[in-house]
Amino acid sequence: MSKLAKFRLEALSAHNSYRKMHDVPLLEYDSELESSAQEYAEELAEAEELRVSHGASLGIFGENISRRTSSKKRRPDISGAEVTSLWYRDIEKFDYARGTGRAGNFTQLVWRDTRLFGIGKAHAPGRVVVVAHYSPAGNVRGHFLENVPPPAASDAGPGKGAAPESRRERRRPAVTSTALDVSEDPLFNYRVKSRQVDTHEVREGRAAVVVRRELVEYEDTEGHTKQKLVEERQRRQASSSGPEDEDSRSDGSSGSGAEDETADQETSPSYLTSPAPPTPTKAGTREPPATTPNPATAATGAAADDAKRPIPKRNPAELHRFAKHVLAAINHHRKHHDARPLRLSSELCELAQQLAEQQAVSDEKLRPSSVSYRGQRLGQSLAARVSAANTDASAEHVVGLWYAEGRAYEYRTEPSDIEPFGNFTQLVWKASQELGVGRCMAQLPGGAYKLVVVCYYFPTGNVSFEFRANVLPPKK
Repeated sequence: MSKLAKFRLEALSAHNSYRKMHDVPLLEYDSELESSAQEYAEELAEAEELRVSHGASLGIFGENISRRTSSKKRRPDISGAEVTSLWYRDIEKFDYARGTGRAGNFTQLVWRDTRLFGIGKAHAPGRVVVVAHYSPAGNVRGHFLENVPPPAASDAGPGKGAAPESRRERRRPAVTSTALDVSEDPLFNYRVKSRQVDTHEVREGRAAVVVRRELVEYEDTEGHTKQKLVEERQRRQASSSGPEDEDSRSDGSSGSGAEDETADQETSPSYLTSPAPPTPTKAGTREPPATTPNPATAATGAAADDAKRPIPKRNPAELHRFAKHVLAAINHHRKHHDARPLRLSSELCELAQQLAEQQAVSDEKLRPSSVSYRGQRLGQSLAARVSAANTDASAEHVVGLWYAEGRAYEYRTEPSDIEPFGNFTQLVWKASQELGVGRCMAQLPGGAYKLVVVCYYFPTGNVSFEFRANVLPPKK
C-alpha cells in the first residue's frame, strides 16, 4: 500500500471515529471526490494562499482544506489522523445553542446528511496541502441544529479504530481522567448517569497540545437528562527525541518548525446573510410603473444618517465582470432545473446597484425592496457580509449560498412560507427571464467593511400557486 493510500484510509477512519462520537452515519469513500480533492490539493500546493474551490462555492460538494508549512529544509508532512484532528478542534468555536460559530471545518466533518468522502494531499517546497471533499455538502444555512448533534455518550474516539499513530502521537504523555466536581455546577441537582473521556493530541503551530474531552450525562429524579462537554488542554513538555522525529533547538525545546493553517470557515449566518424573502405574491400583482426606486415605497432600511454617508465610487468594468460571473453561476444552476438561462438587463443592473449602495452604507439589516419595474414588483435576492477586513466574496460563493437553500425545498408542492428557501426558488424560477446585479463595498463608521450583493429578477418568481410549474426537480 502506498503512503498516499494509507493516508486516505487513515483519514477516513479518523473521520468515522469522530462521527461515531456524534452518533451520525459513517462516511463511505468515493473515488470521484478523491479525484477532485487531489486535483485541487495539487493546485493549492502551488498557490500562495488558501481559497475555496469553484465546486465548493457552487455547493456541488463540501470542502475542508489544511496546509502545513515549514522553514526547515526537511519536507513537511501530515498524517490523516492529524489533519482530521485539526479540523475537528473547531468544535470549540461552535455554539450548539444557536447553531453558529466559526467552526465550518468541524461542522462539515460531522454533518449528519453527508454520506461520501474523498481526500487528496500534495507537496510543494516547504509545504503540504490537504483537501477533503464531501457529498452531499454540509454547512447548509438554517440546518445546523439538526445536522450537528453534540458528542454522544460513546467510547469511540479518534484513537480507536484509526490507523496506527505516528511516533510523535505515541510519545504523548498519559493524561489521568479525573472526576468532575459539579457541587457548584447548575446541574448539581442531577446525578451523573454516565461519563466518557477522550484524550488525543493536536498541533497548535509548533507546539503539541494534549486535549482531553469529557462528556458527562446527568439525570434528575424524574428521568430528565442533560449533557455537559468539558475540555482541558495541556501543552506537552519538550522531549529529547532524536533528530529523525524533531529538530533540537538551542534553547532546549523541541519542534519541527512547522505551522498548520486551515481554511477558516464560519457557520454563522451573520457572515454572509440574506433577508427573509417576501411571502409569495399573488399572480398578476401589479404596482405603479417605475424605473427607479421610489423613496416612499422602497424598503432600503437607510436612516437619515446613512443618507449622509458618501457612496463608494463605482468601477463599471469591475461591476460588469462581477455581474457576468453571477449570471453564469445562476444559469449553471437553472440548467439543472430545466429553466432557460437569464439575460442581463442594464436597467435592472442599475436598479440593483442603487439598492446595493444604499444598503452598504446603512447600519441596519438587509430588507427586501418594494421597487417596481414595468408595472410589476421585482423578484430579488440580497446578501451581505460585514467583516473587519476589506475581504471580498466571489459571485460563485454568493450564488452557491442562495442555491443551497434548495435542500429545504419540497418539490411538487405549493408552499405558504418560503423563508427557508425563497432565494433558491427565485433563482431557478422558470418564468423569470431577466437579471440585474448590483454590488457595493463600503466602510462603516466603526471601521468595519460591509459588502452587499443584490439580484433583481423579472418577471418575479415565488408567485403563489405557481411553484409546481416553475420550480422543477433537478435533472438526474
